[in-house]
Amino acid sequence: MMSSLCEILDWDSRFFNVKIGRINKHEIDQETFHSIIAWARDHSLDCLYFLSKRKHRLFEVQPPDYTFYYVGDRVLLEQELNESPEKVQNSAAVIIRPVQEADVVFLKKIAQDAFRNTRFCTDPHFPESYCRRLYATWTQKSCRGMADRVFVALDQRIPIGFITCCFNDSGAGQIGLLAVDQPFRHSGIGRALLSESFQYFKCRGVHRVQVVTQAGNRSGLQVYLKMGFTKKNVTYWYHIWRTNAPR
Repeated sequence: MMSSLCEILDWDSRFFNVKIGRINKHEIDQETFHSIIAWARDHSLDCLYFLSKRKHRLFEVQPPDYTFYYVGDRVLLEQELNESPEKVQNSAAVIIRPVQEADVVFLKKIAQDAFRNTRFCTDPHFPESYCRRLYATWTQKSCRGMADRVFVALDQRIPIGFITCCFNDSGAGQIGLLAVDQPFRHSGIGRALLSESFQYFKCRGVHRVQVVTQAGNRSGLQVYLKMGFTKKNVTYWYHIWRTNAPR
């Protein structure tokens, strides 16, 4: 039973150097919650990720040795692309092309500075340097095969932004990461990268695109909404930390 309710996350544990698990259900009752906490104790877990459908005091009785921390809203957005495969005009007037290996060092630096509103950055248990490195690592892995396609925006041949594209289990297109270097933000580059991703998905017969972001990412949300995305649902991230977990 517990294997379907929760799991140990080996990669996260190694990366953050604390033992981390995840609750795989979005709604659990009081009895199940206590069973999960007992499982966490048995496995000496320092932290549990919990994505909840509810945002309030989740359980009347909470354990003395684990504490809930609310770390942000998760917003799922979706867009139905039209049938036309015509490319949307690039209003930012930048060159956009698929990623090349030489781009990776630039994109990692952009990623380190771009993702400051995530649940990991919100949680004071995770050092800032680890959070910056997390998104640099995610970007590198995406460029080297984890994503189905990565597009890069260039200014005078220097990478100034990127977007990662995947296909999820439902067959929809999925935007993983979208980032623009600080000096070039608010100039239409994010919209140009999204337009390129739309063309990529449509040419492969995919007409539904999803993206997940944080409610605190206000500028990103504005870009997605301007590009035709609509909010599908909002859920709430909690990190449940052992009281004496290392920091």
